[in-house]
Amino acid sequence: MNLKELAKARGTNLKKVAEQTGIPASTLYAISQGGSNFESVGIDIFIKVADALGMSVEDLRELPNVTPENVEYYLVTIEDSDQERELLELFDKMDDTARDALLSTARALVRR
Repeated sequence: MNLKELAKARGTNLKKVAEQTGIPASTLYAISQGGSNFESVGIDIFIKVADALGMSVEDLRELPNVTPENVEYYLVTIEDSDQERELLELFDKMDDTARDALLSTARALVRR
């Protein structure tokens, strides 16, 4: 079952998922057709799609372009906290320089 079929089975379609999540429909169609995968598009999309479909991230295992390793990584990394989700979404959007700066700051704060 691909993402398009999964959305249909959940009573929706990719256009509605795109509107609900703010993810470009072209990205969702690429994932559905196997031209892209959740690992390459980022953790925030993985989370938003699961939420929009009323599923957990773990439930997305049935998609052909989701590997068990990806799901396990997301399950270990993501808690249900809104602050943690926001932090992960922001981190995912940062370039390497910004990520390094944030990690240095976080490490310094933890050492206090």
